[in-house]
Amino acid sequence: MTLVATVMAAISLILVAPPRRPIAQTITEVSPPTPSSSPYDIAAGPDGALWFTQLYGNSIGRITTASVITEFPLPTANSEPTGIVAGPDGALWFTQGNGNRIGRITTAGIITEFPLPTAGSGPSGIAAGPDGALWFTQMNGNRIGRITTAGVITQFPLPAFSRPLGIAAGPDGALWFTQRTGNSIGRITTAGIITDFPLPTAGSNPFDIEAGPDGALWFTQEDGNSIGRITTAGVITEFPLPTANSFPIGIAAGPDGALWFTQRNGNSIGRITTAGVITEFPLPTANSVPAGIAAGPDGALWFAQFTSNRIGRITTPVPAPVPTLSEWALILLGLILAGGAVMDIQRQRRPAQAHQELLNGPAGDGGTARMSASHPERRFSRFISGRVTAEAWVPRTPTHPVTCLPGAERRHTDFKSLEPGPPRWSPSSTP
Repeated sequence: MTLVATVMAAISLILVAPPRRPIAQTITEVSPPTPSSSPYDIAAGPDGALWFTQLYGNSIGRITTASVITEFPLPTANSEPTGIVAGPDGALWFTQGNGNRIGRITTAGIITEFPLPTAGSGPSGIAAGPDGALWFTQMNGNRIGRITTAGVITQFPLPAFSRPLGIAAGPDGALWFTQRTGNSIGRITTAGIITDFPLPTAGSNPFDIEAGPDGALWFTQEDGNSIGRITTAGVITEFPLPTANSFPIGIAAGPDGALWFTQRNGNSIGRITTAGVITEFPLPTANSVPAGIAAGPDGALWFAQFTSNRIGRITTPVPAPVPTLSEWALILLGLILAGGAVMDIQRQRRPAQAHQELLNGPAGDGGTARMSASHPERRFSRFISGRVTAEAWVPRTPTHPVTCLPGAERRHTDFKSLEPGPPRWSPSSTP
């Protein structure tokens, strides 16, 4: 096999080799101490733990990656904490839908509440903005709110009956939010300028929204039973889910470059790549109603299970390894070296016979044997009619007697000055 053939065969084997299958997902569930606390939303905290709201437990929960749970009761009764997010000040910020407040809890468990100026506004989703403030939706008040870490609140009215719900910071420096009744995706700049993008599917009821790794925003469409994608230019794409009436709710960017979402009626966790490939993972507990979801510091996705009163964890798949350009270069270099070694072995299979023919060649038309100085290491050449017909490397020791062809002069030559090793044919010559 030639060197080129060797390389091409190896490359073809690499290219057609089936990819390694991802490791199967592992799902675990942990119950909070308070029964029927109804975990709703969840977020990664700056302390390496996950923090979650307990809608009917009226408390904020904290769970470590070792599944140790601590609960912090809220001072306002029946406040129904809903959304939660890590703030720029090292604390967790959350909405209190029934308490009509924005709450703040430190990692030490110290809680502060900030009442909203509009009564009954129903704060829901919350996100950290690029301006160092927290932005939140007011579903009943049809407003987008902003609160500084010092507690200063500003409100931005939306069109009537839009009912904003989820909100997330976009890669363009603006905040993007879902509008359930308005059936659209909204965008608000930090200066308060609002733009509306209607969805192509009527009555889809967009729920949650998240910035994706591809520079777009991804959102769930609860009644539309699909995952939506909107670019910062407003171009919308919808991806229907394989399970009918699964009702997707929460969504989060995973550490694997995909988006992960919860399916309320489907009782499963879904995964969608930026190319739109969807996978669903059923949950072990029936009718658990998964809601909020977030990426944890341990490389897994953590989610709240509203009805079953659990916090769930699902591992992310391990992708098949894809060689980098430098790794491809090393692979090709190894193939080239291997091919060269094969050629060298093939040449060395006939050195003894070739050397014997050179020194004691068959009767021919005469000629002379001589040393050739055309190579830095020197070589012994056989000439017939003035043309080199064979050549071989010769050993340094012992002094090698050279027998010329019949009819030619005989002489002994000392080759001690030559390189050591067995005689080898030059690849460019033939016996």
